[in-house]
Amino acid sequence: GFYEPSGSFTITLPTIARASQPSCITWPENTQNVGDMGNAITIHMNRKANFTHTVKYTFGNASGTIQTGVVDNCSWTIPMGLANQIPSATSGTGTITVITYNGSTKIGEKSCSFTCTVPASVKPSISSYNATIDNSSNAVIRGWGIAVAGYTKIRVTASANGSYGSTISSFTISGGYNTTQSKSSLDYTGAIISSSGNKTFTITAKDSRGRTSTS
Repeated sequence: GFYEPSGSFTITLPTIARASQPSCITWPENTQNVGDMGNAITIHMNRKANFTHTVKYTFGNASGTIQTGVVDNCSWTIPMGLANQIPSATSGTGTITVITYNGSTKIGEKSCSFTCTVPASVKPSISSYNATIDNSSNAVIRGWGIAVAGYTKIRVTASANGSYGSTISSFTISGGYNTTQSKSSLDYTGAIISSSGNKTFTITAKDSRGRTSTS
């Protein structure tokens, strides 16, 4: 045993190369909800040493390289095309991966998640719509070409297109008729119109994201 030993010594600790931990928008913490597709966001490397980085993303089946040779941070405009990966949702979550290099030597890679939203402007578009007179049920007025209260039905038709992968799920008619059809196109002949006067038909198309457009 030693009795009251004394003295000193110095040791040098080796540098342990650590992969950088990325974060979105805020530094050094990560912001999960980064906003709308089409927006530009900042991705921080939060590097541990004098490293460089390659930044990549995945979102559903979509993936790509954002930038190479990044030191501290980079800007990324979230592609609108990512909306095609979520045709039945208004937001989705992806992953940003940062690969850390010391010169040409790969140190490692780490990731962070991000959630982005399909902009409200992305909604279905009604490409055509029409209301036509149907007098087929009465031989007397069949060829008249005018609507007659108590005899005439109205046929309402419409077609619409989804946007960025969405599909049309239903059409709603309001006004002259009130009904909903869960179809990708509208072809509806209503009941006989019982009263005279102008008749207005409003058509609303809904897509698989729940977004609507009206004509």
